[in-house]
Amino acid sequence: MQSQHILLTNVLTILAFPMDQLSPEMRAKIDLLSTDLTTSTAILAYIQQVAEITGTTAASSLEDFSDEINIILHKLKFIAPQDRPTVLIYSLADKNTLSAGSFLADSIQIAGGIPVTEDAEKIAKIIFIDPANKAFQLVPELIQDNLFAGSEAVEKNQIYIIQDPEFAQIPGVNYLKELEILAEIIQPKYFIFGHEGQQWLKFELV
Repeated sequence: MQSQHILLTNVLTILAFPMDQLSPEMRAKIDLLSTDLTTSTAILAYIQQVAEITGTTAASSLEDFSDEINIILHKLKFIAPQDRPTVLIYSLADKNTLSAGSFLADSIQIAGGIPVTEDAEKIAKIIFIDPANKAFQLVPELIQDNLFAGSEAVEKNQIYIIQDPEFAQIPGVNYLKELEILAEIIQPKYFIFGHEGQQWLKFELV
């Protein structure tokens, strides 16, 4: 319930609808909506549904949301699949892979990458999510593990740390910022949103 409340607060902010004006009837209807927001399409649909329940005009908000996604897609449309890097995202907090089979998979693809798991034959980029700021203690040992050792990412120094403590915590919350962070890391020649050094950094192997 806490994550659903955070998601709703985020969406109401997007719609410029005050939380204190949300009636019990509105909240009950919103609570019935699916929060399985694994794709940008699902997130847009959720925002639209909340807008309809609250009687809010969502056209401009949805247009802004869609525009940023489309800008990223447009810039990358001529990059062939074989030229897109395979990307593995690993949570240091949960000690598991989040890049495939999760809501991040869709974001990775929009940002110009191919989501893979640790079983992939080729891993071009490894992104560690580090909400507790323990990467510099944990990553040097982790990349010696069979999971990562010998990967293209380690060989070519393509290791990245996302330090934003809210990153990938709740599907749909901070979606555009998360997409921008991934785009900067996955396709740095095409995107600079200003998150490097603040939300993420490149882990330099000695």
